[in-house]
Amino acid sequence: WERQCSEPLCSWISRCANVATRVPTRTDQRLVIYITPPEVEVPKGIVQSVANHDPDVDAIYRLGPRSALTIPYTFTPNGRPLILKPHAYAPYNAQATLVTQEAFWAQMLPMTVHGRVSDIWRSYISQRLLWSVGLRLTFHDPWVVQVRNAHDYMGDYMSERPLYETAGELIRILHAWSPAGDLPSSISSLYIHLYEYGFLEESDVVSVHDFLRDLSAIGYSFPPLLKHKQAEWTPSHTGGMCDYPP
Repeated sequence: WERQCSEPLCSWISRCANVATRVPTRTDQRLVIYITPPEVEVPKGIVQSVANHDPDVDAIYRLGPRSALTIPYTFTPNGRPLILKPHAYAPYNAQATLVTQEAFWAQMLPMTVHGRVSDIWRSYISQRLLWSVGLRLTFHDPWVVQVRNAHDYMGDYMSERPLYETAGELIRILHAWSPAGDLPSSISSLYIHLYEYGFLEESDVVSVHDFLRDLSAIGYSFPPLLKHKQAEWTPSHTGGMCDYPP
Protein backbone atom coordinates (compact mmCIF):
# COMPACT_ATOMS: atom_id res chain seq x y z
CA TRP A 1 0.00 0.00 0.00
CA GLU A 2 1.23 3.47 -0.86
CA ARG A 3 -0.41 6.90 -0.52
CA GLN A 4 -1.69 10.15 -2.36
CA CYS A 5 -4.55 12.78 -3.23
CA SER A 6 -7.51 13.95 -5.49
CA GLU A 7 -8.88 17.57 -5.81
CA PRO A 8 -7.25 20.12 -8.17
CA LEU A 9 -5.03 17.67 -10.09
CA CYS A 10 -2.04 18.44 -7.87
CA SER A 11 0.44 15.83 -6.62
CA TRP A 12 -0.54 15.28 -2.98
CA ILE A 13 1.71 13.11 -0.81
CA SER A 14 1.00 11.54 2.54
CA ARG A 15 3.89 10.16 4.53
CA CYS A 16 3.22 8.46 7.93
CA ALA A 17 -0.47 7.92 8.17
CA ASN A 18 -3.52 6.25 9.64
CA VAL A 19 -4.62 3.89 6.89
CA ALA A 20 -8.23 2.79 7.25
CA THR A 21 -8.96 -0.92 7.08
CA ARG A 22 -9.78 -1.93 3.52
CA VAL A 23 -10.03 -5.21 1.68
CA PRO A 24 -9.75 -4.98 -2.11
CA THR A 25 -11.81 -7.50 -4.00
CA ARG A 26 -11.27 -8.24 -7.69
CA THR A 27 -13.99 -8.60 -10.26
CA ASP A 28 -13.62 -8.78 -14.00
CA GLN A 29 -13.43 -5.07 -14.83
CA ARG A 30 -13.23 -3.26 -11.52
CA LEU A 31 -11.75 -3.13 -8.05
CA VAL A 32 -14.05 -2.88 -5.04
CA ILE A 33 -12.51 -1.02 -2.11
CA TYR A 34 -13.94 -1.10 1.41
CA ILE A 35 -12.87 1.96 3.38
CA THR A 36 -14.99 2.08 6.50
CA PRO A 37 -17.93 2.86 4.64
CA PRO A 38 -18.68 3.42 1.85
CA GLU A 39 -17.90 0.60 -0.53
CA VAL A 40 -16.46 2.14 -3.71
CA GLU A 41 -15.99 0.66 -7.14
CA VAL A 42 -13.18 1.90 -9.36
CA PRO A 43 -11.41 0.64 -12.50
CA LYS A 44 -8.34 -1.51 -12.15
CA GLY A 45 -5.01 0.27 -12.41
CA ILE A 46 -3.74 2.81 -9.90
CA VAL A 47 -5.74 4.41 -7.08
CA GLN A 48 -4.32 7.48 -5.34
CA SER A 49 -5.67 8.64 -1.99
CA VAL A 50 -5.66 12.26 -0.93
CA ALA A 51 -4.02 13.05 2.42
CA ASN A 52 -5.66 14.96 5.24
CA HIS A 53 -3.95 17.56 7.47
CA ASP A 54 -0.88 18.32 5.31
CA PRO A 55 -1.46 17.17 1.71
CA ASP A 56 1.49 17.11 -0.64
CA VAL A 57 1.74 20.34 -2.56
CA ASP A 58 4.77 21.52 -4.49
CA ALA A 59 7.40 23.71 -2.87
CA ILE A 60 6.48 26.62 -5.12
CA TYR A 61 3.02 26.55 -3.58
CA ARG A 62 4.36 26.46 -0.03
CA LEU A 63 6.60 29.45 -0.78
CA GLY A 64 3.68 31.58 -1.94
CA PRO A 65 0.28 32.68 -0.56
CA ARG A 66 -1.83 29.71 0.49
CA SER A 67 -5.24 31.09 -0.34
CA ALA A 68 -6.20 28.13 -2.55
CA LEU A 69 -5.67 25.49 0.12
CA THR A 70 -5.14 26.46 3.74
CA ILE A 71 -2.85 24.03 5.53
CA PRO A 72 -3.65 22.11 7.75
CA TYR A 73 -6.52 20.97 5.53
CA THR A 74 -9.17 18.27 5.88
CA PHE A 75 -10.95 17.02 2.79
CA THR A 76 -14.68 16.48 2.94
CA PRO A 77 -15.30 12.86 1.92
CA ASN A 78 -18.01 12.44 -0.69
CA GLY A 79 -17.46 8.86 -1.83
CA ARG A 80 -17.01 10.01 -5.43
CA PRO A 81 -13.67 8.91 -6.88
CA LEU A 82 -12.21 10.98 -9.68
CA ILE A 83 -11.39 8.63 -12.57
CA LEU A 84 -9.29 10.20 -15.28
CA LYS A 85 -10.17 9.50 -18.89
CA PRO A 86 -7.43 8.51 -21.36
CA HIS A 87 -5.14 11.36 -22.45
CA ALA A 88 -5.89 13.41 -19.32
CA TYR A 89 -2.68 13.57 -17.25
CA ALA A 90 -2.44 14.23 -13.51
CA PRO A 91 0.61 13.63 -11.30
CA TYR A 92 0.40 11.06 -8.54
CA ASN A 93 3.17 10.25 -6.08
CA ALA A 94 4.70 7.22 -4.38
CA GLN A 95 2.62 7.13 -1.20
CA ALA A 96 -0.99 6.27 -0.29
CA THR A 97 -1.29 4.60 -3.66
CA LEU A 98 -2.94 1.27 -4.42
CA VAL A 99 -1.54 -0.56 -7.45
CA THR A 100 -3.56 -3.51 -8.73
CA GLN A 101 -1.85 -6.63 -10.03
CA GLU A 102 -2.58 -5.63 -13.61
CA ALA A 103 -0.51 -2.45 -13.15
CA PHE A 104 2.34 -3.99 -11.14
CA TRP A 105 4.75 -3.21 -14.00
CA ALA A 106 4.07 0.53 -13.46
CA GLN A 107 5.94 0.70 -10.13
CA MET A 108 9.44 1.25 -11.55
CA LEU A 109 10.88 4.57 -10.31
CA PRO A 110 13.48 6.43 -12.41
CA MET A 111 16.68 6.58 -10.36
CA THR A 112 18.74 9.16 -12.23
CA VAL A 113 16.53 12.15 -11.39
CA HIS A 114 16.02 13.76 -7.98
CA GLY A 115 13.72 11.92 -5.58
CA ARG A 116 11.30 14.86 -5.64
CA VAL A 117 10.98 14.40 -9.40
CA SER A 118 11.18 10.62 -9.73
CA ASP A 119 7.66 9.68 -8.63
CA ILE A 120 6.07 12.45 -10.72
CA TRP A 121 7.96 11.42 -13.86
CA ARG A 122 6.90 7.84 -13.16
CA SER A 123 3.27 8.93 -12.86
CA TYR A 124 3.25 10.53 -16.30
CA ILE A 125 5.13 7.62 -17.93
CA SER A 126 2.82 5.07 -16.31
CA GLN A 127 -0.35 6.90 -17.33
CA ARG A 128 0.68 6.88 -20.99
CA LEU A 129 1.06 3.10 -20.74
CA LEU A 130 -2.00 2.45 -18.56
CA TRP A 131 -4.38 3.59 -21.28
CA SER A 132 -2.76 1.21 -23.75
CA VAL A 133 -3.87 -1.79 -21.69
CA GLY A 134 -7.28 -0.49 -20.58
CA LEU A 135 -6.28 0.55 -17.04
CA ARG A 136 -7.05 3.83 -15.29
CA LEU A 137 -5.76 6.31 -12.71
CA THR A 138 -8.24 7.12 -9.94
CA PHE A 139 -8.07 9.73 -7.16
CA HIS A 140 -9.95 8.86 -3.99
CA ASP A 141 -11.14 10.29 -0.66
CA PRO A 142 -8.43 10.33 2.08
CA TRP A 143 -7.13 7.07 3.47
CA VAL A 144 -4.38 8.80 5.41
CA VAL A 145 -3.41 11.70 7.65
CA GLN A 146 0.02 13.18 7.01
CA VAL A 147 2.05 14.93 9.66
CA ARG A 148 4.88 16.36 7.60
CA ASN A 149 8.46 16.76 8.80
CA ALA A 150 10.04 20.22 8.61
CA HIS A 151 11.39 21.01 5.12
CA ASP A 152 13.67 23.55 3.51
CA TYR A 153 11.14 24.91 1.01
CA MET A 154 13.75 26.71 -1.08
CA GLY A 155 15.84 23.55 -1.24
CA ASP A 156 12.74 21.59 -2.25
CA TYR A 157 11.96 24.20 -4.89
CA MET A 158 15.42 23.89 -6.45
CA SER A 159 15.11 20.09 -6.51
CA GLU A 160 11.68 20.32 -8.15
CA ARG A 161 12.62 22.76 -10.90
CA PRO A 162 12.46 20.10 -13.64
CA LEU A 163 8.78 19.63 -12.74
CA TYR A 164 8.05 23.33 -13.26
CA GLU A 165 10.25 23.81 -16.30
CA THR A 166 10.03 20.61 -18.36
CA ALA A 167 6.82 18.76 -17.42
CA GLY A 168 4.97 20.31 -20.35
CA GLU A 169 7.58 19.07 -22.80
CA LEU A 170 7.48 15.60 -21.23
CA ILE A 171 3.70 15.47 -21.70
CA ARG A 172 4.08 16.55 -25.32
CA ILE A 173 6.60 13.78 -25.98
CA LEU A 174 4.47 11.15 -24.24
CA HIS A 175 1.37 12.24 -26.12
CA ALA A 176 3.13 11.90 -29.49
CA TRP A 177 4.58 8.46 -28.68
CA SER A 178 2.75 5.24 -29.60
CA PRO A 179 3.15 1.74 -28.14
CA ALA A 180 3.94 -1.19 -30.39
CA GLY A 181 4.31 -4.95 -30.06
CA ASP A 182 3.50 -5.99 -26.51
CA LEU A 183 3.57 -4.15 -23.18
CA PRO A 184 7.16 -5.08 -22.12
CA SER A 185 8.59 -3.98 -25.46
CA SER A 186 6.51 -0.78 -25.30
CA ILE A 187 7.83 0.03 -21.81
CA SER A 188 11.37 -0.55 -23.00
CA SER A 189 10.79 1.55 -26.11
CA LEU A 190 9.34 4.43 -24.10
CA TYR A 191 12.28 4.48 -21.66
CA ILE A 192 14.72 4.56 -24.59
CA HIS A 193 12.65 7.34 -26.17
CA LEU A 194 12.80 9.43 -22.97
CA TYR A 195 16.53 8.77 -22.67
CA GLU A 196 17.02 10.11 -26.18
CA TYR A 197 15.14 13.27 -25.19
CA GLY A 198 17.21 13.73 -22.03
CA PHE A 199 14.53 13.03 -19.43
CA LEU A 200 16.17 9.81 -18.20
CA GLU A 201 19.70 8.44 -18.16
CA GLU A 202 21.12 5.23 -19.59
CA SER A 203 21.07 3.46 -16.23
CA ASP A 204 17.27 3.94 -16.08
CA VAL A 205 16.98 2.13 -19.40
CA VAL A 206 19.17 -0.71 -18.10
CA SER A 207 17.20 -0.87 -14.83
CA VAL A 208 13.81 -1.07 -16.51
CA HIS A 209 15.10 -3.89 -18.75
CA ASP A 210 16.24 -5.76 -15.61
CA PHE A 211 12.89 -5.08 -13.91
CA LEU A 212 10.90 -6.40 -16.89
CA ARG A 213 13.15 -9.46 -17.10
CA ASP A 214 12.65 -10.18 -13.39
CA LEU A 215 8.87 -9.85 -13.71
CA SER A 216 8.90 -12.36 -16.56
CA ALA A 217 11.17 -14.68 -14.57
CA ILE A 218 8.68 -14.90 -11.68
CA GLY A 219 5.83 -15.64 -14.09
CA TYR A 220 4.13 -12.24 -14.07
CA SER A 221 1.51 -11.98 -16.82
CA PHE A 222 1.63 -8.61 -18.57
CA PRO A 223 -1.76 -7.33 -19.76
CA PRO A 224 -2.12 -7.25 -23.55
CA LEU A 225 -2.10 -4.02 -25.53
CA LEU A 226 -5.56 -3.03 -26.69
CA LYS A 227 -5.95 -3.43 -30.42
CA HIS A 228 -9.55 -2.35 -30.73
CA LYS A 229 -11.91 0.24 -29.30
CA GLN A 230 -11.86 0.10 -25.51
CA ALA A 231 -14.91 -1.18 -23.68
CA GLU A 232 -16.44 1.41 -21.40
CA TRP A 233 -16.07 0.76 -17.68
CA THR A 234 -19.36 1.45 -15.88
CA PRO A 235 -19.62 1.50 -12.06
CA SER A 236 -22.69 -0.22 -10.70
CA HIS A 237 -23.21 1.73 -7.47
CA THR A 238 -20.84 4.67 -7.15
CA GLY A 239 -21.16 8.27 -8.17
CA GLY A 240 -17.62 8.34 -9.48
CA MET A 241 -16.71 10.35 -12.56
CA CYS A 242 -16.07 8.06 -15.54
CA ASP A 243 -15.26 9.68 -18.85
CA TYR A 244 -14.20 7.36 -21.64
CA PRO A 245 -13.96 7.90 -25.38
CA PRO A 246 -16.49 6.05 -27.51
